[in-house]
Amino acid sequence: MAWVDVCNMALRRIGEMPIDSLDDDSDDKAVSACVDCYEDSRDEVLCMFDWACARARKTVTVDSTAPDFGFDYRYALPSSPYCLRVISIEDAPEYRIEGRYILTDQETSINLLYASRITDETLLDPLLRRAIALKLAHDISRHLVPSESLRQGIMDEFDEIVMKAKSANQCADYNTDEDENSSSTGNSEWIDAGR
Repeated sequence: MAWVDVCNMALRRIGEMPIDSLDDDSDDKAVSACVDCYEDSRDEVLCMFDWACARARKTVTVDSTAPDFGFDYRYALPSSPYCLRVISIEDAPEYRIEGRYILTDQETSINLLYASRITDETLLDPLLRRAIALKLAHDISRHLVPSESLRQGIMDEFDEIVMKAKSANQCADYNTDEDENSSSTGNSEWIDAGR
């Protein structure tokens, strides 16, 4: 699946014909709307939640320029893969994000977990792909089919898909340590409780 396929999911949702490519030189109004909106729609959805498929980890070293005041050090947010949102910093030092920098008093390096920009659509899980398509449908509908009832229906669908995706994402965070301990004895607390 390519980004044009995600755009076509959005276009079909609003009753428009699919497109062949995202060629910027096209005079097609649907192509123009998709080109104008799809990156922002994708990034907005990726920023909304800690999507397992968008997580990235990086050890970041201190920047050579210190903040003028308030904190002793600054660290540039990663650009490859591009950091959309900080999820956590290991050992949670006090920090603040300003612009594309993390300001803190930690002096050596920081271990950063963050939401990254996904540019390869094959890395999207199916529910996230659907959520991005619905967000894009909502955003392009104002240019192509200006109907508030359509836009509201799309947002209702979007909210439902995001809830399902969040639930599925939590399963990806399942703590396997407990599972390994219970399977090594052949019993689990759940099975033991039934005896």
